[in-house]
Amino acid sequence: MIKLLLPLFIFMTSSAALADVKINWPEGKSAVAWHTVKKMFFLKTVEPVGINTEIQAEVITTGDIRMIRVLIPVDKFDSGEPSRDKDVAKMLKGDVQPNLEFTSLEMTTAQFTEITKGNLQAISGILKIGGQEYPVDFSISVAGAGPDQIIDGSIITTYSHFDIKPPSVAGGLITKAKDELNLYFHIFAKDVKGYIPGIGVRN
Repeated sequence: MIKLLLPLFIFMTSSAALADVKINWPEGKSAVAWHTVKKMFFLKTVEPVGINTEIQAEVITTGDIRMIRVLIPVDKFDSGEPSRDKDVAKMLKGDVQPNLEFTSLEMTTAQFTEITKGNLQAISGILKIGGQEYPVDFSISVAGAGPDQIIDGSIITTYSHFDIKPPSVAGGLITKAKDELNLYFHIFAKDVKGYIPGIGVRN
């Protein structure tokens, strides 16, 4: 039975938090990113962002069924602090599963086409972390056309949704992250294996 795209359901803290975050995407590259909020020394609040451009995206085709899959190496996030990036890879259980894996729910060719036209504002799927599967629902938008068409996605969620303990230093006395986690993707159509912009999927 074909699994239809679900209505948008985001595990959110507040919609305003997502709108206030600006990701400085590398020019011309597909990438994903995380963003969180940390409290330092009980006073200062910082909002680190980690970007990963070493991703692989593809459209999987079986008859009239389409699925989108994105592979994300956990050790390739760059937040500007190498020690933090190593901690992120450990937190994401890179020793168990080197790549995070997002797989959309099944959709028909017509539904996939609606996504590429920008007529659907949400995509649902499963994010696999450390061998465990978690449901996720991204809000999406599409801009441009042809090879440079960009699909952007975002979700406001929590560490606890993925069974991850928010990171802290010295038991939280020096620094502690809130249980807030924003995830983003920024993917160029030209980088999606199995998809020809303006034509459709490769069978």
